[in-house]
Formats: sequence, C-alpha cells, structure tokens
Amino acid sequence: MASCGKRTRAESVALIADMLKKGMPKEEMAKKLGVTMSSLGNWLTDARKIAFPSPVPPKPKKSEREINGADVLAHGNSIAMRGLWRGLERWRSVGI
Repeated sequence: MASCGKRTRAESVALIADMLKKGMPKEEMAKKLGVTMSSLGNWLTDARKIAFPSPVPPKPKKSEREINGADVLAHGNSIAMRGLWRGLERWRSVGI
C-alpha cells in the first residue's frame, strides 16, 4: 500500500492533526488530502486527540484509611483524636 504512493492511516492522521492546529476547515482538509468528507471523518477523532491532548487529571489524595489499611490508627492520629473529642463534648456539660 505504501509502495504505490498512498499514505498510511497514521500518516494521514498526523497530517490532519497539523491542519486542525492551524484551524483549517474540514472541506479544505479533505480537498488537500484528496479524500472524501466521510473518509476524513474516519480519521478526525484520532487527529483531535493528537492535536488537542486532554490534560491529565491530578491523582486524588489517599485517605488515612487507604494508607494504613484496616490496621489500628497510630497514637495521636488526627482522625482518632477528633472522634474522641467529639464524643467527649457530648458529656462536657453533664459533669459540671
């Protein structure tokens, strides 16, 4: 196929990606490549991914439970201390 002067799919997609970056209309792209609009449509999705890559979302922060697993929390752990104080707050006015 490449020996008879035709482009491979990867080459066509790369050319379309360059044209997309330049803002060229679809009709002009098809004319320049010598293909129909429907053939161009087959390659546009891949070309858009190359021309305009989506940003990688940041990885979510691991919680204390994910880091330590189901093990017992360490002495003075902020989660455990917060839970203890909330429990004790309930009885604060009763003893006074």
